[in-house]
Amino acid sequence: FTKGRNEAQLRWSRFLEPQEGYGQENPETGYLGDANQLFFRYRHTYYNRLSYGVTAEKDRGEPFFKDHNPEGFDFYSAHFFLRGYNKLIRAVALGDYRVSFGQGLILFSGFGYGKSALSTSIKRSSLPLRASASASETGFLRGAAATLGLGPSLTITPFISYRKRDGNLTGNDSLSLGLLQFSSFNESGYHRTRAEESDRGQIRHLSAGMTLQW
Repeated sequence: FTKGRNEAQLRWSRFLEPQEGYGQENPETGYLGDANQLFFRYRHTYYNRLSYGVTAEKDRGEPFFKDHNPEGFDFYSAHFFLRGYNKLIRAVALGDYRVSFGQGLILFSGFGYGKSALSTSIKRSSLPLRASASASETGFLRGAAATLGLGPSLTITPFISYRKRDGNLTGNDSLSLGLLQFSSFNESGYHRTRAEESDRGQIRHLSAGMTLQW
């Protein structure tokens, strides 16, 4: 906590040319915010063993400290990640994190090569748990996870996550037994208009599981 590296980033950008969507008279179709794009990240790291920090982002067209974002940025993320604590606790992840199990058939958020003539390039390999310090609003889990050593060659990694996701609700039908349904996920992360804001956090996503590795 005291001998690690502290890093702070602040980025601002915008297009100087006038663009469609800003300053429209119709608040239902125009952007609710200005054309500034803001990004902030603070992260403390100690080699590859400890990482914690916060990330905040505002996309172009999203309001800042007003309308549906009175708290400022449109997206906030925080994480705490510890690796190699002892033989029992191999890794701990709190807040936002990513998991990579197996070869991606069920759950994998690491890097994988595309098709190739080389059979050695099809294997995916990544750590089961990794911290998530990205400004991407999709592709991560939010909750807690840990990798525990059950022996010199046996580990178990349980995880649990609960987060709200953007999606387009379609209402009820005669076969849904009164349950709301949705047609698709909105993975753009944009909340610039009334329509985009109405899709924010409409889907509550609870996921849990574990992997056993030998």
